[in-house]
Amino acid sequence: MSEVEFNVVKFLSDMALPPGSIILLLLAGLTLIPLRRTSGYLLSFAALLSLYLCSIPLVSSGLMTELEPYPALVEKTLGSQKAQAIVVLAGGRDPDAAEYGDDTVSYFSLQRARYAAWLHRRTHLPLIVSGGITNGEKRSEADLIRQVLEQEFDVSVEALEEQSKTTYFNAKYTSEILKKKGYKHIFLVTHAWHMPRAVEAFQHFDIDVIPAPTAFEGYNSPRFELSDIVPDARALYYTVLALHEMLGRWWYQLRYYDEDKADDTKAGKDILQ
Repeated sequence: MSEVEFNVVKFLSDMALPPGSIILLLLAGLTLIPLRRTSGYLLSFAALLSLYLCSIPLVSSGLMTELEPYPALVEKTLGSQKAQAIVVLAGGRDPDAAEYGDDTVSYFSLQRARYAAWLHRRTHLPLIVSGGITNGEKRSEADLIRQVLEQEFDVSVEALEEQSKTTYFNAKYTSEILKKKGYKHIFLVTHAWHMPRAVEAFQHFDIDVIPAPTAFEGYNSPRFELSDIVPDARALYYTVLALHEMLGRWWYQLRYYDEDKADDTKAGKDILQ
């Protein structure tokens, strides 16, 4: 994926998701009020209602729960798994962190790195980190995680995948490294809500995945509380994150998986001719 394509897709995604889509809807409603008052007010009300729904834990936690079908690994059963390596996916960076004097891992990347280190100490499997450069930075996200794993968690990293900008390319380029090393079965470490998209991507490239999710955000219990319907900034953030994951899975199916299947079919026909 080129830098231009990456930035265009990111822009369109940002505008299709809240709060961008809600702002556009509200602007449309306010613009329409002088011309068609009823329609304008309805659009404006729909925008405010959407903002409210996206901002309450009842919605955000419900969406996150749907995105977290894979349970946490049980420590006592780790030895019975047939994984040959641990792959951890980068989750962003904190650019120009003043306290470190350089780029460092983001909160998401740190959560994933910590769990990957925990898993490595219990399985002693080789670690492979995947994550590239998205906006011309000096170092890849994979290298930033490697530094944290080796210097702060005292865990060695066997290989880095430093070309990818998205989850699909995490899987594409990392699968090439895995196959060269003879690894077919992996523990895949990423956030619980990101795991479905990541599993689909790695399975698309014929890698056998044992999900190793971390940082669950869905409901722990079905009990309703009044705070579940009170707007909250954190809830809005996780609603947007959940919708981003759903949109991403749809986009991968449309942009990559269907296209790859079509290419495979065409290649098969060419061979037969």
